[in-house]
Amino acid sequence: MSQTVSSQLVISTFIDAIRPPFNFIVGVTALSACLVTLLVVLFVFSTPESRRRPVFYLNVIAISIAVVLSILNGITSGKAILDPFRPTAEGIYIATISFAIFPPVFYDSILLTRFLALYPVNVTPGSTLFKIFIFPLLLGRTFYVTSPALWSVQEVTLGVLMLAGAGFCFFMIARRCRQPKVAELIDRDFGVQLPKYDKASEIFSSPQKAYESALKNHGPVIGVWRKGRLEYIVDEECAKEVLSNDQDFSFERGTARVLNLGFIIPLSKGKFSKDVHMMVAGGIIPRMEKIVDQIFPTFKRQAHRIVKNSQLSGNGVDLFAHVHRCIAEAMLITAVGEKYVSDRSLQVTEETAHAIATMTGIYQNLSPFARTFPKTWKVITWARLVVKVIIFQYCCVIVPIIWREICGRKYRPLNSRVSEYIDEEERHDEPLVHYIARMYTDSQGRVSILSAMWVSTLALAFIFASVHQTAAVAVWVVFELSIRKEYLASVQEELSAIADGIDSGGVHKLTYDALRRSTVLDSFIREVLRTKGDTLSIVRETTRDVSLAGRTIPKGNFVYPMTTLTHRSRRLYGEKAAEFDPTRWLEGPASSTVDPGYLPFGFGKWACPGRILAVTEIKMIVLTLLAISVPELEGGEYTVVDPLNVTSVPPVGRLLLHPLDSKPMEN
Repeated sequence: MSQTVSSQLVISTFIDAIRPPFNFIVGVTALSACLVTLLVVLFVFSTPESRRRPVFYLNVIAISIAVVLSILNGITSGKAILDPFRPTAEGIYIATISFAIFPPVFYDSILLTRFLALYPVNVTPGSTLFKIFIFPLLLGRTFYVTSPALWSVQEVTLGVLMLAGAGFCFFMIARRCRQPKVAELIDRDFGVQLPKYDKASEIFSSPQKAYESALKNHGPVIGVWRKGRLEYIVDEECAKEVLSNDQDFSFERGTARVLNLGFIIPLSKGKFSKDVHMMVAGGIIPRMEKIVDQIFPTFKRQAHRIVKNSQLSGNGVDLFAHVHRCIAEAMLITAVGEKYVSDRSLQVTEETAHAIATMTGIYQNLSPFARTFPKTWKVITWARLVVKVIIFQYCCVIVPIIWREICGRKYRPLNSRVSEYIDEEERHDEPLVHYIARMYTDSQGRVSILSAMWVSTLALAFIFASVHQTAAVAVWVVFELSIRKEYLASVQEELSAIADGIDSGGVHKLTYDALRRSTVLDSFIREVLRTKGDTLSIVRETTRDVSLAGRTIPKGNFVYPMTTLTHRSRRLYGEKAAEFDPTRWLEGPASSTVDPGYLPFGFGKWACPGRILAVTEIKMIVLTLLAISVPELEGGEYTVVDPLNVTSVPPVGRLLLHPLDSKPMEN
C-alpha cells in the first residue's frame, strides 16, 4: 500500500515538474507555426519590387530569428521533459538566452527605423515626433519599471535603448528649433554670407516652386540640405558659367559622385568619362545608319506585340516595361551582335540596367528610408545588387559573351594604320565591343585580361545609359502625344511622307535618313524635353573654392543650375515661354542639339554623347506605335512620380493602344 502511494507521489511530482515546460512547448509550437505561415505568406504575396526593399529583408530576418528562438526554447524545455536527469549543454542555454535578450532590441530598432523613415526628424514638427515616440515608448516601458516582478535583463535593455532614442529625438528637435528656415553660412576666407534653404518637404513634393521661390528671395546662389549633404543651386544667369567652366566646376567628379560612382574616378585614373565619350563618338555615331538597319526590326516587332496585348486584354499597358525591354534588346544587338540575343541574355540586360539605375540613386527620392538614411541605404542597396545582379548575372552571362568576342582576336589599334595580323578589318556593322577593344589593344593587336575587364565595364555603362534614360524620356514623349491629340495627325502625316514604303505588317519602313527628316516629331520631342519640368538635371563639383555672383562655394561641393529657369525663361523663349508649343522648333535645330538655353542633354564639351542615338530610338518607338495604333491614356492624365527627378523617373499611367484597323494583328 505504501509502495503504491509512493509511486503515485512520484508520478504526480513528475507531472507537476514537467507541466511548465510542457505548457511552454505547446504555446511556443503554436506561435512558431504562425511565424512559419507568416514567412510563407510574406514570400508568396510579395512582388519582385517589394522584395528589393530593405524592410522586406528586415522582416524576413526578424521572423527567422524568432523561429530560431522557438527551436532553442523547444530544445531546452523538451530536454527537461524527455531526459530530466541529463543536464542540457551549457552552449544551448547561452544561445537561448542570447536569442531571448538581443533580438527584441533588433525588433524595436526596425520599428524605430520605420518611424524615422515615415517621419524624418528634419521635416516632422516637434509635436508630432513627441506624440509618435514619447508617449508609446514611455507608457509601454513604465509598466515594467513599476512592476519589479516583471523586470528582466531584456526589459531593462529595451528600456535603456528606448530612453536613449527618445533623448536623441529631443536633441534633434532642439537642434532643428535653433536653426531658422533660411540660415546664413559665413565663409571664413571671404566673409561672404551664403543663404541656405532647408525645407525638405517642399523640395521633394514641389521642387520647382520651392527652388524658384528660394532663388527669387535669396539668390542667385543658395545652399540646400538634401540627402544629408549641402548642395548649391544657381539661377539661369550663373548656369552658363557653371556649365562651361570645367576647370572650376568638374563634370566628371560631380556626375560620378552624384551617381554613387565616386570610386570610378581613381579606379580609371580620371579617364572613365573620356573613354565613354570616345566609345560613343567613334563606335556609335559614325555607324548610325547600320545601327538603325539592325535594330529597327526589333522596334517594329515589339510595337506589334504591345498593341496586340492591349487589344486582347482591353486594358492599358505598362509602356515603360515595353520600352525598357525594346531598347534593351536593341542595345544588346548593338553591343554584342544579334546572334547573342536570347531570352536569358535579354533578361539579364534588363535587370542590369534596372539595377544600375537603382544603385546610382535614380529612385532614391521615392524611398523615405533612402532619403533619411542615405548612407545606410547605399550600403544595403549596393551589397544586394552587386552580388545578385552584377556578379551572378551580368558577370556570368554578358561578360563571357564579351570575352568570347574580343579575346583571341587581333585588332588594329585606333591610333595605328598597320593592317597586318588583323583577323577582321573594321566594319560599320560589327558589334560595339569590337570598337571598344580597338581602344585598348596593345602593339600586337591583342586585348589583355585587364583591358577586357575594362571593356566589360564600359559595355555596362553603355547598357545603363542607353536603356534606362532613353526609356524614361520615351515614356514622357508618348504620354504627352497621347494627351495632346491635336498633334497626332501631323506626326502621322509626316510618317507617311518620310517612310520608304510599308511592309506586310502595316508598319512603315524607316531608315536613319528618313528618321532625320521627321522634323515635326523632332520638334515635338524637343518641346517635351524643354517643358517636362527638369529641375536639377545637371550637376558639377567645385574643384576649389569658387566665387560665383559674389558668393563663395567651397571646394568639393555639388553645384546644380536650376534647369526650369532656363527652359522657361521669357528672355529666351518670349512671353509664351511656359506654354507647350512644338511649332516653335520647326525652323530650328534638331532635338539633339544643345545650347545654353536648352539643357536636356547638358551643355559644352560634356553634353551627352549618346543624344543622337537616344532621339533616334525615341522616334522609332513613337513612329512604330503610331503606324498601327492610336495611343490614349486612361483617364486622360498621368502621374509624375518624382517631381525632383523627372529626367530619369518616368511618369506613371496606363496606355490604351487602339489599332488603326479592326483586323486581328499578327506578330
